[in-house]
Amino acid sequence: MRVLSVEPSSEDQIAILAELSQGDGIDFWSFRPVVFNKNVFAVFPERLADVLEVLQQAKIEAQVLIPDLQV
Repeated sequence: MRVLSVEPSSEDQIAILAELSQGDGIDFWSFRPVVFNKNVFAVFPERLADVLEVLQQAKIEAQVLIPDLQV
């Protein structure tokens, strides 16, 4: 799993993160639906490419906190 941190800069980006938080293969450790508030989540390998594509299309910058979390 990879752990990512994102800070949404608009209400649209918050809505996209809220939608992602409902999906399988993503485990939000913190989700605060507020603009410019840090959100941290883990993504399972089988969902990583999809999640990164959604973030890129929404212009949400993701910072990798943990590149390979072992569970």
